[in-house]
Amino acid sequence: MAIFSEELSTHRLELRAIPITHVDAAFDAVTESLGEVRHWLWWAQGPLDEDSYRNLVRSQAENFANDVEWRYFIFDRSTTNLVGGCSVDLVSHDRVSANLGYWIRTSLTGQGLATHIAQLMTGAAFEYLPQISSVEISMDVNNVASARIPEKLGFTRLGEFDKAVRAPGHSGRGFIWSMERTDWPRSEAAH
Repeated sequence: MAIFSEELSTHRLELRAIPITHVDAAFDAVTESLGEVRHWLWWAQGPLDEDSYRNLVRSQAENFANDVEWRYFIFDRSTTNLVGGCSVDLVSHDRVSANLGYWIRTSLTGQGLATHIAQLMTGAAFEYLPQISSVEISMDVNNVASARIPEKLGFTRLGEFDKAVRAPGHSGRGFIWSMERTDWPRSEAAH
């Protein structure tokens, strides 16, 4: 049994651990958003067809079950439409932290969904991973929209770092933002 719950939800959104049964809806969302996801995300590089995407989803589902990383499809509770995806994985440097990732389908950006997801996933990371001291969100310095999300949630920008160029939008520099476990309830209460 995985460490994380297979379903997480709020009044607005429902997250489901990458179920292979929703791969067609996810592929449609990715296809619609291909310009943006290819610009920023490593997994969208190269040819993308239904078979390769199905294999990626199958691999992600196995990683969830084996507690390697935890990826979810995001659904709008009122429409049941798939709106994007998100993930949590562990990172170790001088301390153990969790790293969050997220994407929202192009037709639904600008509605606060990514901020809502980042808030939910930060709380879930602290709940399901008691060994972590912080949650981090990192992005390329050119990804201005993504950088606004941790700032809105009260994360602290730790600085810039050299980052591998793995997608066309990458500059080779990234921002890293952090939320300490001890600061989360204060930040969460503000929203």
